[in-house]
Amino acid sequence: MDFAKARQNDFYFERFANRLVWQCNICGQRMKVRGEDRPYRLAKHWRENHKSQCRNETENPSSSLGCEEGIETGDVKNPSTHLDLSDPVTLLSYRCALGEKSYSDVSFWRDNIADVLDLMGESSAAERLRRLPLSRFTIGRRVEELGTILDDDLHEKLAKCSYFSLCLDESIDRTDACHLMIFVRGILPDWSIFEQMLDLKQLIKTTGKDVFTAVQEALCIAGGENLKEKLVAITTDGAAAMKGPLKGFRGRMVREMPYLQHFHCILHEEVLCAKTLSLQKTMDKVIKIINRLRGGKNSQTHRLLRDFLENNGAEFRDLLLYTDIRWLSKAAALERFFRLRHLIVMFVSMEQISFNDDILEDLQDGSTSFWEEVAFLCDITGHLNKLNLQLQISGYFSLDFLELKMKVI
Repeated sequence: MDFAKARQNDFYFERFANRLVWQCNICGQRMKVRGEDRPYRLAKHWRENHKSQCRNETENPSSSLGCEEGIETGDVKNPSTHLDLSDPVTLLSYRCALGEKSYSDVSFWRDNIADVLDLMGESSAAERLRRLPLSRFTIGRRVEELGTILDDDLHEKLAKCSYFSLCLDESIDRTDACHLMIFVRGILPDWSIFEQMLDLKQLIKTTGKDVFTAVQEALCIAGGENLKEKLVAITTDGAAAMKGPLKGFRGRMVREMPYLQHFHCILHEEVLCAKTLSLQKTMDKVIKIINRLRGGKNSQTHRLLRDFLENNGAEFRDLLLYTDIRWLSKAAALERFFRLRHLIVMFVSMEQISFNDDILEDLQDGSTSFWEEVAFLCDITGHLNKLNLQLQISGYFSLDFLELKMKVI
């Protein structure tokens, strides 16, 4: 549904007495609305009560941007096909959602771009751009429509596919809300592969029963009981709630579908393997040194370090902080630290930076074992980062994963 022209005639509403009260010219109902709620409330009333009555007059109430202005508007195409982004409002809504931008930002940039077009002598295009309905409510509705189309398209692919598998992962956001991400990967009769997020469920508890119920609901919505016959494999982490043979998610799924294959996620296996390196003490020392030289409470030391590195013609002008939540930062911080190791030792000795005795011993005495462990950490984290980035590429198969793992080994 296109809301542009409907905004021009306010969906057959007109202002009644009080400026906040609007009256429908069709049924006479009065509504009290304010601000940006007005287009949404009036459109909702028209859609629920009068759309069928007015179908012959205006199938899609649209805006003052009619065809004579040179901009065509219309609904998105059938969900069985690809997204139709020929409508400028739909295109901007799609780009806004894709870029994870605030819905209210679209109208802000529209006004700025229109001003630029005026300065370039394109007043006609600027005026048409200003008339585009780009409130945050309009953008939100268009994004919901696009999401519905993508969901329908995925459900159609699942109905056509020969087999598919599921990949599950739990994530906790900063508000302590637990989300279960369900990804699907399937093969169509023409041997083409598709992969997409099937659903995102919010869980109160994370037991195997709760995960099993959430997955069953997602499969039921996507295609019903017939869809379960095509499910051949599931991939999870190694948590007891996921991998448990009795009360875990895997156990419950296998009891219902005995032929189902279960795989342990390669990324979680990688984390478990990394814990066997027994180099956490070395990593902790490196983090302490970096934080002492350029941490937030050591601004003067940080300035001295940058000046020292610049005066000595160092390859880099600063160290990198390690952030645990940014999983790629460990390899980058270690590599920078190791490549500046000689200058760091000189700087600590010259400025007499205070450290614990064991750290000073490793730095000042030129301990080869410490630097050998740091060098090994640099190599292994660099390889793991490369592996993790390549695993995010769409279209990788199990043989590609094995080849990547062998390169790391």
